[in-house]
Amino acid sequence: MPTSNDGSAVSPLPSQTAGVDYRPVKPYAGRPIRIYTFQDAVNAVLDHFDAKTIGKGLKLAARAVSDVYDLFPTLHEWSYLNRRGRISTVANQDDGTVAFDLTGGVNERQLTLTGATWPSDVRDYRIVIANVEYDIESRVSSTVVTLVPGKCPTADVASGTAYNLYRVEYPLPIDFRRGSELDADDEWPEQVSPDELTESRDYCFGSPRRYAIRGATGRYGSLAVEFYPYPNTARTYDFSYTATPRPISNFTGALQYSTGTISGVSGNVVTGTGTAWTDRMIGSVIRFGTSATDLPEGELEFDAAPYAEQRIVMDVTSATELLLDAELVSPSAYSSKKYTIGDPIDIEADATWQCFLKLAVADYAGKTQRKDFPLLRQIANQLLDEAKWADVRTRGLARKDNRNADFYYPWPGLGNVNVTP
Repeated sequence: MPTSNDGSAVSPLPSQTAGVDYRPVKPYAGRPIRIYTFQDAVNAVLDHFDAKTIGKGLKLAARAVSDVYDLFPTLHEWSYLNRRGRISTVANQDDGTVAFDLTGGVNERQLTLTGATWPSDVRDYRIVIANVEYDIESRVSSTVVTLVPGKCPTADVASGTAYNLYRVEYPLPIDFRRGSELDADDEWPEQVSPDELTESRDYCFGSPRRYAIRGATGRYGSLAVEFYPYPNTARTYDFSYTATPRPISNFTGALQYSTGTISGVSGNVVTGTGTAWTDRMIGSVIRFGTSATDLPEGELEFDAAPYAEQRIVMDVTSATELLLDAELVSPSAYSSKKYTIGDPIDIEADATWQCFLKLAVADYAGKTQRKDFPLLRQIANQLLDEAKWADVRTRGLARKDNRNADFYYPWPGLGNVNVTP
């Protein structure tokens, strides 16, 4: 029998049997991660208004979810979207010599290297010949590149000419939105604007003291880091950054792909019958059903049985074979059964899913000019505020009496509504 601090006997609680836990709890290790899809979100919006799942209503619901999804990362510094990044600089190269043929050769504006080889990513570099900087257009081979028209010598350059090649841009992660300062353990270069960095350039090399973030040359929608002075040694810079969620899209007019059936599963390899799987599906969610005719539905759908298991597609090796991120619990149960593949809503569901849905509902109400739009946007803004506090992962910081005005920024798309819980 339990005893108190002084050694006297203590009776068990009324709902507790001595020596037995009265409230068994399933270990968290067995709790699956909650992942919702584009289809789930659109269904939730349509269900809210009891709207049709075809035609204009479906299109507007999909647009509402997509618009909110694009804006959602800007509403708060969500913990889930915090990532780690790394940039590894390379030293400048001056081994060997070059010769330039302006026109009439195998390639126009051809620069040939002797005694060394061009880096595979040489398009991210610039070359200095006779103290003049030139841009590189393409890599023809390990010893031949072409220079950009208008940014190359105006006459041939004789063989045996010295040069200096340095990397100008270091691409940031494709999902980079904003980040911390760069840290290389023994140095912390100062971040400046692209204009300030341009003003300080004089083609010198050394340990970088400044850097700027600017658009990556030749890469649509991407950002890159440029240093000054240009790095002359290999060095690693670590940083943290806020990411943009994985993009969502449709599958040729449908929010999910479901053509064919699963023919078998072996380990993490899934084979299909009548499928036309493509690389577009890498990173998507595949859901396995137990019916040969009905598609597996989401957790809260009632038109058919919910999915039995879901995994992430890691690779597509052919039109009828794909690889999963992990093995299934019951792989033999899905032979000749239906499945779906859809894009995940790349947010942390526990703190933000209900907020995300209400924002999408309000956006749909605005797009359809519903009279209840003001009420729905008020509810959405209140849930947005609650989601921000749910995202504070340190218990002491999340106390209600510690709230401050920084958290009362409503969604701009919903109007300037300040809702205080």
